[in-house]
Amino acid sequence: MFRATNIHTGQDVDAEDLWSMEPIDPDGFTCPDCGSKVYPTSYRPENLRRAHFAAKPKCPPWCPSNGEADLLKRARAESLSAEDGSFPGYMPAGFRLPVETAPADAAAGASVIEGEGKGRRAPSAPPEQGARQRPRVTTSFRDICRAYLNFPNDRHRELHFLDLYGTTYDEVIWRLRTKQDHLIRYPIPHLFHGPIGWRAPEVTDEHALIEMDVKEWHDGKPGRPYQVKVLWSDWTQRQRSALLREVETASNEAKDLKKAGSKDRSLLFFVGRQEKDDDASFVVTERKLICCLTGFDGRPAASRGKSKP
Repeated sequence: MFRATNIHTGQDVDAEDLWSMEPIDPDGFTCPDCGSKVYPTSYRPENLRRAHFAAKPKCPPWCPSNGEADLLKRARAESLSAEDGSFPGYMPAGFRLPVETAPADAAAGASVIEGEGKGRRAPSAPPEQGARQRPRVTTSFRDICRAYLNFPNDRHRELHFLDLYGTTYDEVIWRLRTKQDHLIRYPIPHLFHGPIGWRAPEVTDEHALIEMDVKEWHDGKPGRPYQVKVLWSDWTQRQRSALLREVETASNEAKDLKKAGSKDRSLLFFVGRQEKDDDASFVVTERKLICCLTGFDGRPAASRGKSKP
C-alpha cells in the first residue's frame, strides 16, 4: 500500500513522503479506504526497498485494497471503463497543489481524511454504500502518475491538471521522446515522464541535475540525454535528501527490472519548462511536481502505431 491517512493531520500521504517526514509515528496511519491500522515500512535510511505501508492484520474483506492486485492485472489487458462512465479503479479527474494544514481536531481513536474537504472520519466498519469514495480532485502528484501507469487502456479518461494543456490523461501526460539523432522541442507544457538514468544526480546548493535514459543516437552511439534540473535552494535538507533517496531507489529498481527482463520501468515524472536555448534541459521549480515511480509504461493496443509528435 503506497498511500495512507495520517491520523494526526487528517491528510492522506504518499509512502514516499515518509522519507521527508519528522518525526514519524509508527501508530499514526490508517488505510484511506477502510480506516484499518497500517504501519510505515522501509522508510529508514538503511532500508533498500521503496517505502510503503503494511496492514497487519489485513484490511477487512470489503476494503478495495484487497482486490487491487487482480484489478491492476486486468487493467494491463483491457479498458475498465464502463459505458455509463463508472470505473472500478482510482483515476482522479483533477489535480490541485496541496496546502499545508495544522493537525485536525479529532477525537481520540478517530482519524480524519483529506478529500474535497477535511474532517471526514475513517470508518471502522463498512458504511452503507461500501468503502470511502476517494476525491475526484487529488492533491497527490503520485496519485495522477500512478493512475497513468496502472490503467494504460483508460488514459482517455478525464484529467484537468493545473493550467497544463489537455483534458485527458493521454493529452496531459507525455513521454519524452527523441527523433533518433536529435532531441525534441516541446512548445506546450505537459506533465512529462521517461526512464530515469542510472547515474547519480549532480548536486549543488542551488540544484540537483537528474539524467534521463532518453537520449540522442548518432551512428549507433549515444549522444546527449534529457536532463532535469530541480531548483532546490529553498528546500530543507530533509526534503533534498528525500528526493535523492527517491532517485536512488528508482535507479536501483531500474537495474533490477532490467536484470529480471521485466516490462516495467523506473520513471521520472515532472512538470517543468524546457530551457529556451537547450532542448536537453528541463527546469523544475515546484517541489510537489516531481516523483519517481516504477510501473508499466506500455501503450494500449488500440493506440499502438499512433505516436505523439
